[in-house]
Amino acid sequence: MGGEYRISLCEEVWDRALMPVAHFETIRIGDAYFLRHGMIEAELPVLVVEDEEILLSFLQAALERGGISVVGATTGEQALELLAKRHFAGVVCDLVMPGVVGGAEIFDWVSQNRPELKPCFLFITGNVMDDYAVSVRERTGAQFIQKPFRISLLIELIREAATNGRTP
Repeated sequence: MGGEYRISLCEEVWDRALMPVAHFETIRIGDAYFLRHGMIEAELPVLVVEDEEILLSFLQAALERGGISVVGATTGEQALELLAKRHFAGVVCDLVMPGVVGGAEIFDWVSQNRPELKPCFLFITGNVMDDYAVSVRERTGAQFIQKPFRISLLIELIREAATNGRTP
């Protein structure tokens, strides 16, 4: 037994999905409608921004094994392009990356252009007590996780951010 859902974001059709009706719940957030399965929307991926390609590949594989759909970006510029074009359930972002656009700049862009993602933004960094990390944490109020970390903790924090950032 299944049903067809039309997922609408700001009056425009984004996707269709055939799935068992009993396992999914439709929620409305502002003008956006989402399908939710468990703690994370079924169709919206999490954007993971990490300049170390090996770590990004590992994070993508591990998170997907944990039931979280992922889109990866290796640069801040690539992340901003994706954020401008696509919808995401949340963002996991390395704080310090080479180039002009780092994690703090991505957060600032999200604050200005996609404020609904602010509560679903999670920084990853090698040193949460570094002066720069502390200043960014104080300024943004975003959650931080220090490398190395357990994937189970990252999954838990992503789910918590996705849940707490939305009020069905």
